[in-house]
Amino acid sequence: MTDALDLEVPVIDDDLFKDRARTFVDFLDDQSGTTDYRSAIRRIIAADDRRLVVNIDDLRAYNRDFATGLLDDPNGYLPPFENALQVLVEQLHDPLKDDIKGKQYHIGFCGSFGDNHVSTRMLRSMHLGKMMSLEGIVTRCSLVRPKIVKSVHYCDATTRFHMREYRDATMYGTGPPTSSAYPTTDESGNRLTTEFGLSTFRDHQMISIQEMPERAPPGQLPRSIDVVMDDDLVDKVKPGDRIQLVGMYKSLGNRVGQSSTSTFRTLMVGNYVNVLSNKAGGGISQITLTDLDIRNINKIARRRGVFDLLAHSLAPSIYGHDYLKRAVLLMLLGGQEKNLPNGTHIRGDINILMVGDPSTAKSQMLRFVLNTAPLAIATTGRGSSGVGLTAAVTTDRETGERRLEAGAMVLADRGVVCIDEFDKMSDVDRVAIHEVMEQQTVTIAKAGIHTTLNARCSVIAAANPIYGQYDVHKEPGRNIALPDSLLSRFDLLFVITDDIEEKRDRHISEHVLRMHRYIQPGQPVGAPAMDNLDQVLDVGGGETTAETTEAPEDESPFEKFNPMLHVGLDGEQHNEVLTISFVKKYLQYAKSRIAPVLTPGAAAWISNVYANLRNDEQGGNMRRTAPLTARTLETLIRLATAYAKARLSSTVEEQDAEAAEAILRYALFKEVMHQRTTTKRRKTQRGDGEDDDDDDDDDDNAWDSDDEAEFQLGGQPSTSSSSQTAYATRAAARAQQTHQPSPPAIAPPMVATTMRTEEVAPTETVMQDARTPMPPTNEFASFRQRVSEVLSGTFMEDDYVPLVTLMATLNETGPPISVEDAKAVLESMSDANEVMLAEGMYARRGRDTDTFPRRCFGRIWRLAAVMGKRARSGLTSIFRCCNDVINMAAESNYDYLFKVVLIGDSGTGKSNLLSRFTRNEFSLDSRSTIGVEFATRSINVDGKTIKAQIWDTAGQERYRAITSAYYRGAVGALLVYDIAKHSTYVNVSRWLKELRDHADSNIVVMLVGNKSDLKHLRAVPTEEAKAFAAENNLSFIETSALDASNVEQAFQNILTEIYHIVSNKALQSSDDVIKPSGGETISVQPSTDDGGQAKKGGCC
Repeated sequence: MTDALDLEVPVIDDDLFKDRARTFVDFLDDQSGTTDYRSAIRRIIAADDRRLVVNIDDLRAYNRDFATGLLDDPNGYLPPFENALQVLVEQLHDPLKDDIKGKQYHIGFCGSFGDNHVSTRMLRSMHLGKMMSLEGIVTRCSLVRPKIVKSVHYCDATTRFHMREYRDATMYGTGPPTSSAYPTTDESGNRLTTEFGLSTFRDHQMISIQEMPERAPPGQLPRSIDVVMDDDLVDKVKPGDRIQLVGMYKSLGNRVGQSSTSTFRTLMVGNYVNVLSNKAGGGISQITLTDLDIRNINKIARRRGVFDLLAHSLAPSIYGHDYLKRAVLLMLLGGQEKNLPNGTHIRGDINILMVGDPSTAKSQMLRFVLNTAPLAIATTGRGSSGVGLTAAVTTDRETGERRLEAGAMVLADRGVVCIDEFDKMSDVDRVAIHEVMEQQTVTIAKAGIHTTLNARCSVIAAANPIYGQYDVHKEPGRNIALPDSLLSRFDLLFVITDDIEEKRDRHISEHVLRMHRYIQPGQPVGAPAMDNLDQVLDVGGGETTAETTEAPEDESPFEKFNPMLHVGLDGEQHNEVLTISFVKKYLQYAKSRIAPVLTPGAAAWISNVYANLRNDEQGGNMRRTAPLTARTLETLIRLATAYAKARLSSTVEEQDAEAAEAILRYALFKEVMHQRTTTKRRKTQRGDGEDDDDDDDDDDNAWDSDDEAEFQLGGQPSTSSSSQTAYATRAAARAQQTHQPSPPAIAPPMVATTMRTEEVAPTETVMQDARTPMPPTNEFASFRQRVSEVLSGTFMEDDYVPLVTLMATLNETGPPISVEDAKAVLESMSDANEVMLAEGMYARRGRDTDTFPRRCFGRIWRLAAVMGKRARSGLTSIFRCCNDVINMAAESNYDYLFKVVLIGDSGTGKSNLLSRFTRNEFSLDSRSTIGVEFATRSINVDGKTIKAQIWDTAGQERYRAITSAYYRGAVGALLVYDIAKHSTYVNVSRWLKELRDHADSNIVVMLVGNKSDLKHLRAVPTEEAKAFAAENNLSFIETSALDASNVEQAFQNILTEIYHIVSNKALQSSDDVIKPSGGETISVQPSTDDGGQAKKGGCC
């Protein structure tokens, strides 16, 4: 008896194929899934389409093994899937209406591919034979050619037909490739004739896709890969399209049969293409706009100053450049293209050239355009050739045919071309773009190819001056060094100079530092930033459901304020910022649906402006940056049309022409057209102008003469030319009717936590009403209550708080509120004497509401002027005045108040000593003190509460006259020098003499050697400084604000010494005192005048 052998029955391929096909039929026939594929099959039959798009996530939910098999082994799973589709098509089609005979239906995939979603750079050998998903830009498309699938042959001798099927390596399936040769004879040797009419062919095309340039690592070439597009996928894309591709990564083997190389050619066999930005129908693919989007767009368009709102929302991370941002917005909107019946083409695209000093954000502005425009291509002057920008004739390596490869400007048809380092481009290559920039075509006549390609794109270019930095003493033409024939093709030419201005430089540095400190929401501190791909394959794939097209009802077009990103906007009039996604939708809506028409009034205005620009004589200090030609007239029309599009207006009004003139004049002459507005006058000391640090009028009598006078601090006289004034006057007359806002004056807010003082003189002018509209009553009451709670809690011990800090705290503790509404509420509280508003700051109202004589108003006004603040006439309940010291009346919970000054050369670290002692903070980027700063801190000495009012004075020579005035009333001084700079120690004697000339003779002085952490750079020996201190009866200590060594001890020592002197009555009583309510009297020895008589005490 023989034992039976347990043998596995081999699985026949046909049986496995049928089992898989049956499972796929059940999947497509399943009605319980998220997608009804039976209805989808009926739709593709009715539309005469031949590819059903299946979401891989649906299949994964139905059968995870089959979904994994499709990704890892498409050759084994895709043919039975397509067979299942063919079965259902035969079941569901209507024989009377649908003709499916001879049609082959295909399956395309979309959805989430997980690890199989890579870029062309990440394709490796381990991906061969798998279904992959990648993204790229189409750079080349071959001609569509037929590829034979089945040939039919007829034998005359036997009158029989013979058929042969063909396979190649680019087809799906497990079968081996067949020979591509036609049979010429049958088995008996009889001659065969090919019947081409009965044979079956399939369309075949080869395309090349390249890694998206913005996603390629810097300094590396973008990777490309060829893609086979068969049947219904041919001609789905064109050069320049950005696509998402799904296909199988395959190897074709070595084409060179005699070669011994082991490398093989690889390509992608296309399965599904999702076009992200195509040019079908003459335009770029559009974002789907929901009803909510359109409502928000129309709501924003009805706002006053909508254009300025849009402009400020462009690149909010770039500080300043208001007019340049306006120009970029106009370029993105574009004018109106005209194609006349006689064949004349008038371009509607706007071209911009930026010429300026290095590090002025020119390239950053280009990057923003790349991220905002629906279709934008970036090039550089040195990295681009003439044919690279236009088009090139090359030879196809497969067929040997000549073909055209599109350059950057052709690929950017209906888009934007960004050219950086434009000045580095050679003259020969630069000439090639002349035709594109005006005629917007590329004409080719090479190698027997005569054709014209469309290149209807805007050009924004950035260049550096010929000398590296713009020389204001030379003509613009000598700085730019570009021919007029090219400059005239740019609608706007901006000269961007890196002007040295202390105040502006400070704000820029703070802005940049905040940008570096910004961390994306949800990103842990210190974690590496991950590349977040905005485009996912789900977008545009499969059926679009209502859930995917409807926006959430609570979606707001405004971006939430972030002090790290929008610090340049929090104190301006335009404090709201639109989200980039909403700006894109607004631009798309305005550009595609609005076609404004010139009105007679706008046409007349543009005509007059052009005539005046061409014929007006330039002033001695006015130089044009670009030539004025007939193209300038078209520029005005394009700019005015773009302004009308921004307002969603169907007509170009006169106000649009005025705005176009303003930006053109700024680009030509850097001339700012101010529009005067007439508003109700009110009696107040609040103004709209910027603080002017150059005023030096400090007449005390002028301040004391009229306490009820109206003042405007920082008013600057207009320097406009006479022609500008004329235009501004006409613009002002229309401003009341059109509500066209004028370009805002940038006045960044103060963000310091200590009170900064500057020497600013008053200018007696009448103020305009700049009150901010009040929010609704219920919101006003709620916000007012929140302000009161924060004042009595978080900021109880602070005299002054920056507005940005207050806003951040309020938005953290409750519903967010805009800066505009906050200012309105704070202004109302200021009128009620609950708070005092200053420039970008607020001051709490004191609990002690003692009044003082009217003569004290003079000193209050002087202090407000020096501080750069706008004083108000109701200060009697805010401040209390005693001689030369003005004390916040809110702080009455202390026993003694000592005024201590920090003096010494600039750069010795006085400000950091102050911040280290009062706030335990240190800044490596500490700026030089302008005028005077002060901060307070209370300490305990022998059971008594001592409040130190510490004044940090400026060390620069130009502020010496200001700071010396603050010595009076001081009972202590810290004379600071840098141990690493001997010059600061040499000047100690001069500082000590000045202190004793202006301060009380019994003032307590401590010599402080700062920066003791720099021992390796020490230039002042410790023993020498100790000897000097002993010789001049000074106490001595060495500190380091960096590591906080001895800082606390220094202030403790001097305050303790002052307290002991006061408590021992070493200082005789005088009227120059600060007498806290409920506390003891601090006596200061009175100083005498030249006659030896003691000065009389008094308040003022």
